[in-house]
Amino acid sequence: MFDEESSEPLTNSDTNNATKFHPDDATYESRTRLDGTATFEQHYTRLRSHNDGIYTGKWADKAQLRDQDNNAVFDAIAGQLELSPFQKAIGRTEFGTLNLRDLSSPAGIDTPLVAIMVAAVVARRDGRGYHPARSPASNDDLFTALLSELGYTNGLVHSAFGKVQYRLDCSQ
Repeated sequence: MFDEESSEPLTNSDTNNATKFHPDDATYESRTRLDGTATFEQHYTRLRSHNDGIYTGKWADKAQLRDQDNNAVFDAIAGQLELSPFQKAIGRTEFGTLNLRDLSSPAGIDTPLVAIMVAAVVARRDGRGYHPARSPASNDDLFTALLSELGYTNGLVHSAFGKVQYRLDCSQ
């Protein structure tokens, strides 16, 4: 039932900073804007960034940008490893709790490797087996194929898996 005291949901923006689209933008002939942006696409991209809270004027929230980039890496890895939506949600949350700077090493532990190891720990809880100490024949094929394709050494994978598993197990 519609509540007369509240605003109509279709007319309100779902962001804090409402962006209004003008119907003439779709048919504007010169496709350039007077506010300094070259195209309407750039204009609305900038407004979306402001609405997301990433950009405030000329400055960017670097921590939020880094989190977005890291989440994109984890989402790509989760898709490649065919994690279930539940595993992906749990893995993304746990990946966000890790301090990637503490896990990194000069030997090559980087963000994609940490994302793969988080996915391995999360998938293992649901019975999907991957552990770097097991033989490739007894491990999950998607994990072994991805790790071999990315060229990580066995020692590096062992180290990363141990670090990630320890931190995730301690946080529970």
